[in-house]
Amino acid sequence: MTQDWSARPYLAAGSLVLGLGLGGFVLWAVLCQISGAVVVQGRVAFEMQRQIVQHPDGGVISQIHVRDGDHVKAGDALITLDDTELRTQRTLLIQALSKTTARIVQLTARIAEDTALRFPPELTQAGRDDPGVARIIGAERAAFTAFHDTRALAERQFTQRKTQIEAQIAGYTRQRAAQTRQRAFIAQELAVQSALLNQGLSQAPRVLALQRQDAEFDGRIGQLTAQIAEARSRMASDQLEMLGQQTAQRAAAQEELRELLPAETDLRERLALIETRIGRRVLRAPITGEIIDMQLHTLGGVMPAGRDVLSIVPAGSPLTFTAQIDPREIDRVTAGQPATLQFPSFNRRTTPSFPAIVRDVSADVMRDPQTGRTYFLAQLTVTGPGLPVPVAQGLKPGTPFEGFIGTGARSVASYLIKPLGDYLSYALRED
Repeated sequence: MTQDWSARPYLAAGSLVLGLGLGGFVLWAVLCQISGAVVVQGRVAFEMQRQIVQHPDGGVISQIHVRDGDHVKAGDALITLDDTELRTQRTLLIQALSKTTARIVQLTARIAEDTALRFPPELTQAGRDDPGVARIIGAERAAFTAFHDTRALAERQFTQRKTQIEAQIAGYTRQRAAQTRQRAFIAQELAVQSALLNQGLSQAPRVLALQRQDAEFDGRIGQLTAQIAEARSRMASDQLEMLGQQTAQRAAAQEELRELLPAETDLRERLALIETRIGRRVLRAPITGEIIDMQLHTLGGVMPAGRDVLSIVPAGSPLTFTAQIDPREIDRVTAGQPATLQFPSFNRRTTPSFPAIVRDVSADVMRDPQTGRTYFLAQLTVTGPGLPVPVAQGLKPGTPFEGFIGTGARSVASYLIKPLGDYLSYALRED
């Protein structure tokens, strides 16, 4: 006798197992908590900004004293530039300035009518050190001596002419005095003869002859007086001419001096600028630290003015970890959140993860100038015992890392339901 086969027990058992499995999964999805995290990529940097070193003038590289990785102290020589051209310019400026200054000294002495030149101590010292400057000083001394000799010669000639004229005036004066006395005698005799003529005791021709002699002496006296006046006029004219020449020379010296004083100031400023540039020919370290990002490596190459030459990382600057946060996840990242750091460049089997904390998040979005991608910048700091010495020594600026910024625990069910809820919240909206 056979019995009919029934699937009901199997279906009941299967339904029970399926129900228990589904219920267990739902219970697990609701009760099981999974820690959430925002995954970020970042790079290691120094907390203190590196200092970029530039040269304001640029020039041809003569010596390179450092290379990437070298440690330098503040004031150490980094690069020396060739200063041949600058020193040539300085020599030319020194000679031009010395010539101008020496000329100013000579003109000032001529205007003040000094008998000797008094050069500044720095010019005198430059004359001892530089034969070219010594020749300039010698030339100005010779010119000053020639000027005084010419002036003295003119004064001697004037004195000689004055002496001659004074002698002529004295002779004319004596002649006039003699003629005056003779005329007086003639006048007395004429008076006597005129009286005798009135009495009929003298002859008329005799009286007329005396009158002619009196008139002749009067003419001679007038001529001598005119000659004396002419001689005195010549002497005054010579003196005025000499004074006019001296005044013209003084005016010319003053005019030249007015032109040279601004030129001297300009030369001093240019020389000071050249001296400053020569002093800057050695590029020195502004701070103590490590050389990185060296841009120049060729002797004889040209260092552009104002361009980045190298960078110096300050000594003792602690490491910091900067990460870029996607703007869509910035609401899940705040300062103080815990994080975990991993370094892909190290062996994962020997290098564990390290606990960290979000120290700071930028207040505004930033933009990558190369890619145009926007991001928020987060600063992370390692907590706990810190990084092991081998790891810390192996970290360099730019070393990549992966960060996991904790966002709190969530149930498995929330991970499953949230995407569906987000989709429905958009799908069921009215256009």
